[in-house]
Amino acid sequence: NYRMPITAWVVLLLILFFSFLTFYSAYFNKVTDCGCFGDAIKLTPWESFIKDVVLLILILIFFPKRHQLQPFLGQLTGNIVIGVVAVVGLYLSIHAVRHLPFIDFRAYKPGASIPLGMEPSEPLRHLYIMEKDGERFEFETYPSDTTYKYIDIELLNPEAQPVITDYSVWDTQGDDITQLTFEGTKLLIVVHFVEKTHNEAFAEINRLVEEVDQQIDVMVLTATDEKSFESFRHEVQLAAPYYFADATVLKTMVRSNPGMLLLNNGLVVGKWHFRDVPTPDELIQATY
Repeated sequence: NYRMPITAWVVLLLILFFSFLTFYSAYFNKVTDCGCFGDAIKLTPWESFIKDVVLLILILIFFPKRHQLQPFLGQLTGNIVIGVVAVVGLYLSIHAVRHLPFIDFRAYKPGASIPLGMEPSEPLRHLYIMEKDGERFEFETYPSDTTYKYIDIELLNPEAQPVITDYSVWDTQGDDITQLTFEGTKLLIVVHFVEKTHNEAFAEINRLVEEVDQQIDVMVLTATDEKSFESFRHEVQLAAPYYFADATVLKTMVRSNPGMLLLNNGLVVGKWHFRDVPTPDELIQATY
């Protein structure tokens, strides 16, 4: 009940705003994946709107009584508690940006297998909607009768879809080398775009690449065009083969530019921000 007269107004206005926002997003299909809780709790736009409606109802219950609700703690103690919470929240936010989040909910978190994540958890089942003589029919297998006209298809078990659907790596010739990244021990150095990367970080990264050269295969993944990256890697003296991947995928893999992932047969065994470049011993230990 901390400062309820003003807190109640702030919370009410906040939820009203987000109720409108989530409804607009869901109704007009502006955002297909709500980011309120990130990958920790996935919500559809309509689920997010319903969540806000529930919160709005709960707020409206205590809002008329806001002047009657007395704080549990004294004002000084309450101020201290709120101040501590604010400082801790700020620290967590800054740490997650300057390093990596304490908890990784993404499909590329340490302990996750990328190849397994690319496979459905069970065989996908589809419902084929067909039409014949003006009448609609539904089949779970595509009919061999060519007199049926295809109308639509629905996925019957969407929860079984792969959690990774867009991981793909290709070389300078455009050939798919995705499977190569799953073979043996690979240190992936991720560079989203060279114009936004931290050039000063490559001095330490280059030392690491040189020291593990005979023990671990190093691959650089980037979304930058070949000409720009070729010029960049000479500028920072990055002596490692480079390949290409989608920018969104690379940002999903690691929110650090540059960043590093250590794979052991496709299993993510380590992930590092460029401010926390591991030692060769740390890399070797992570693979066991």
